[in-house]
Amino acid sequence: MGLGEDRIRKIVEPAHASCAETGEIAAKDLNYPSIMIVTGYDLRQVEAKRTVTNVGEAEETYSAEVFAPGVDVAVNPSTLAFSDIGQKRDFVVTVKREANTPTKAVVEGELKWVSEKHAVRSPMVIVVGETSASSAGHSYSADVPAGIES
Repeated sequence: MGLGEDRIRKIVEPAHASCAETGEIAAKDLNYPSIMIVTGYDLRQVEAKRTVTNVGEAEETYSAEVFAPGVDVAVNPSTLAFSDIGQKRDFVVTVKREANTPTKAVVEGELKWVSEKHAVRSPMVIVVGETSASSAGHSYSADVPAGIES
C-alpha cells in the first residue's frame, strides 16, 4: 500500500508485522469487517478474502446471507462451522456485475453470518466502473438493520 514499515507497525502494533514477510496485500483483501470492492469498466468479477475468528460459542455454525442489489455476490464457503472459541475460518466473497448493472454505480449492501444464536453483519460497498466512491453515477441502497469478528 506504499505506507512503509514504520507506518504499518504503528497501525498493527502490538502484532509486530513486517511488509517483507507478509508481502503486498490488495486493499480489498485487508481483513476488515467491512468489505469494499472496486470494479473497473472491463472487470466483471472481483474476489475479496477474509478470515474470521469465533468469539461466540463452541459448536456454532453460521450461514452467509447477502443483500447487494444490482450485483451478484457469492460467498465460498457459504457455511462456517466452528468447534472451539478462537477458531479461525477463511472465506472468499466474489462479486459479479449483472447484465443490468449500470457502467457507473455504487452498490451498498451487507453480508450477514447467521447462526441459531447470533448474527454478525459486515457492510459492503461495491463501486462499479470507477476508482472513486464519489461517482456521479447511480447509487443503489436500502435501509438495513445494523458471534464472529474479523
